[in-house]
Amino acid sequence: MKKTIFALILMLVVLSIASVSCKKSGAASGSGGSTGCTDPSGTVTANIRNDGGSLSILGGNMTMTSANNFVFVTQYGHVRTFVHLGAVDGLGCITSIPTSGWSNEVAVKPNNGYIVMDISTEGTIRYARIYVTRYILSTFDEILGAEVKYQDDWLTYPTVITSEVTDITQTTAVGGGYVYAPGVTVSERGICWSNLHDPTVSDYHTSTTQNLDNYTLTMTGLQKATTYMVKAYIRTNTFGVVYGETVYFGTMSDPTVPAVKTKQVSNITPNSAICLASVDSDSGSPVFERGVCWNTTGEPTINDMHQSNGTGVGEYTVEMTGLTGGTTYYVRAYAKNSLGVGYDGVISFTTSHEWANGMLPGEFSVSETKRVKFSQGNLQYQASTNTFRFAYNQNDCIGEDNSHISSSYNGWIDLFGWGTSGWNNGNVFYQPYSSDNVNGSWYGPVGTYSLVDEYANSDWGIYNSISNGGHSAGMWRTLTQDEMRYLLYDRTTTYGIRFAEACVNGVNGVVLLPDNWNPSIYSLQGPNGGQYWYNEISLADWPTLEMAGAVFLPAAGFRNGTNVGELNNECSYWTATYYDWDSEAKAYYTYFVNGDYWWSKGDLRCVGHSVRLVHNVN
Repeated sequence: MKKTIFALILMLVVLSIASVSCKKSGAASGSGGSTGCTDPSGTVTANIRNDGGSLSILGGNMTMTSANNFVFVTQYGHVRTFVHLGAVDGLGCITSIPTSGWSNEVAVKPNNGYIVMDISTEGTIRYARIYVTRYILSTFDEILGAEVKYQDDWLTYPTVITSEVTDITQTTAVGGGYVYAPGVTVSERGICWSNLHDPTVSDYHTSTTQNLDNYTLTMTGLQKATTYMVKAYIRTNTFGVVYGETVYFGTMSDPTVPAVKTKQVSNITPNSAICLASVDSDSGSPVFERGVCWNTTGEPTINDMHQSNGTGVGEYTVEMTGLTGGTTYYVRAYAKNSLGVGYDGVISFTTSHEWANGMLPGEFSVSETKRVKFSQGNLQYQASTNTFRFAYNQNDCIGEDNSHISSSYNGWIDLFGWGTSGWNNGNVFYQPYSSDNVNGSWYGPVGTYSLVDEYANSDWGIYNSISNGGHSAGMWRTLTQDEMRYLLYDRTTTYGIRFAEACVNGVNGVVLLPDNWNPSIYSLQGPNGGQYWYNEISLADWPTLEMAGAVFLPAAGFRNGTNVGELNNECSYWTATYYDWDSEAKAYYTYFVNGDYWWSKGDLRCVGHSVRLVHNVN
């Protein structure tokens, strides 16, 4: 009996010692890390200490404080917050995103789950999930940190974009959405709508279960002539219902004539112009004809001159031909459907004046004994047909298309290297399409010669016949440096006004005024100088100045090789005179820019500048 009692006492002592030994050496406490859910793919197991240790979660540093809380060091403008889910059975058991309870700091507890939300500066929302397996303890039961399992970049908040509404009728319309939801199970995609308030799935809605990134759905039972709000949505297990932005649309009223718009008239010549128009709505009945109509009296209809182009809704252009130069026309868009003809408001425009031999009426003194008339526009050239012409309108500029300059280009250019009339003057480059910009001395007559006398054929107007400028060589020429100075500085005019910077129909440049100019015709601000914006002259007002002899030099920019610069800012025109400071590489040109000008500057002959020709009066 005594032996039995002794054996029992000895056994209890051994068990007691074993229990104490196990507690002293144990580095953790908790449930032992067993979980009731399978760890998801990509699970990371790590230790985090509470004395400055950290883990990289969603691109930020998550630390554990000495108070045993998780916190984040915010980086690069991101906002990162936590939600504490309480006790869960493992990382894989965290499956949904709460809508509330988010905070900047949470207590660390074994067998508990957490979700981290990261909001980037662009508004992208990402999530990570964390499960605390156990505390890490010292030999004296002090908490040193925690063992965690986590899944970084677990989910990204879905992006839902509501599509624009199409195929709108009186009672139906087609809507839809675009969905980006990586890693999220989407059980339903749909649209919801209302004519009373911002819609939700509690309002009218329709949906599909097809797994599509882009989807379209038809709304039915709509009221005619009513404004609706529609949103795309998706239904998820993780985030619940996620909506796109609200899009507004209106249903059709009873069918009526089409809604059309007359937009603008361009490419105006003496005999033609192009009108841009559009059919904005068929108003419930298909458009079977669309076009423009025009006359010279106002309020044109399809009983006047008209031209059609196409059917249906959309933008279109119509070329109006058979026009008369110097005439004001009235044009508007029209479209036909089964209900009748729809018209827009009227736009008026004036065709370019058909000047005899392309010669403007104003006379300008360029010396004490010489007077000239200017061409109707800047010189232009088409290489594919070897044709020179004057621009139809004084404010016409080719612009960026000068970059296409080549020997076969079938468009038009209006920026030329110096002396490039096409006459072989013995130099390397003399063709109008020459664009090499390596050496200025390779252009124009070799040496110190101007475009006169034995080298007069290097002048564009002397050597060439201009297709709309009399069709005869020798009718035109380029002003010399001295003549340009006299024109701008020295000549005497009736009222002392020689020029003014201006803007004609949106094009900057310089208005030259004839010797007999009377300011009562049109009052120009900043005479003999000024700035472009001082004189904003409309397309409707310009013919008054032009008929009285005014000349407009548009700021057509310059060309260096195939690069075009300073369009609508630099107004630069070649003279016929070589530059006597650097004679073999440069020539004189006249230069205007907003608020400043030089009657003569030197530039490399290879640079492309504008050319405006004149005709001798006496």
